[in-house]
Amino acid sequence: MMNRFLSLMLVLACLGLGTSCHLFSSAPRPQWTTGEVPSVNEQVLREVVMVSLQRCGFPVGSGVDPGARRVATGWRESAHAFKGKGWREKATVEYRPVEGAKYEVRIRVERETNESLRPLDPAYAKWKVSDDHPPSAEKVMQYLRSMLDGDFEVGDGAGKPFAG
Repeated sequence: MMNRFLSLMLVLACLGLGTSCHLFSSAPRPQWTTGEVPSVNEQVLREVVMVSLQRCGFPVGSGVDPGARRVATGWRESAHAFKGKGWREKATVEYRPVEGAKYEVRIRVERETNESLRPLDPAYAKWKVSDDHPPSAEKVMQYLRSMLDGDFEVGDGAGKPFAG
């Protein structure tokens, strides 16, 4: 009778651990950078997103999905001579219309570190998932805002005209 009770408790404990295994997961929580940008239409926004990503060094290829309003890049790598210091990043940009000519844009930059003992040789790379990198996402967002939001002034307008 005691053996059945112990085996039943063991089974229940295993089931309990199985349902809460997400608590022990090593996958980092996604960190999205969000903002609103003006755009004439989705096609212009998509093109500006691709240019912004390219200016930040992300390779844009076949990851453009206009139907899902999503642009995903390939990996951008930065090699380093020491274990754990080299990294690679890939960006995902999602957008949706909010009101009028404004769009909500979400940007996520995933990062992995190279844990190989021979980090400069790509054939021996051992990539380990790391936390997302919000500063890279903010840089892409700033490029978007700079290219789409043209309502800015420099100075008070009372400067002298240039006499070359």
